[in-house]
Amino acid sequence: VNMYLFAVAMWTCGKIVHDILLLCGVAEEKTLLVGAVTLIFQALAVGAGLMASIGAMQVFSAPAYTEHDHSNNQCHCYYKLSVFRAFSMIAVPLVLYIAEEAKTKRVVQAAALGGDFLYYTMFEVPFRVVRQN
Repeated sequence: VNMYLFAVAMWTCGKIVHDILLLCGVAEEKTLLVGAVTLIFQALAVGAGLMASIGAMQVFSAPAYTEHDHSNNQCHCYYKLSVFRAFSMIAVPLVLYIAEEAKTKRVVQAAALGGDFLYYTMFEVPFRVVRQN
């Protein structure tokens, strides 16, 4: 969970830095590099989030002691999450994955060939064209 929160925080900070650099007129080669780094953190957030959701819903072994038997017996247990919590544990990383796929397509295919984009809003044309108007 800590890796997930770290990756989401770095991904968010990277998006903010990217847009600020782009709005300040920094060269597109540098903003595209920042965008690629944010993709790495977004992918890390997807992986860590899915691992956290698997960990929250998996069966685990715990020591089971009875009053009269002090042997090291194992009890197989699981956490019973509410439907909403279980769904949100899976849905959030999956939504991040869908967003990552769309961003990868934009950054790698469109931005590298036609120009960089702002992340906070969607443009159909590169930002350098928007800046000129």
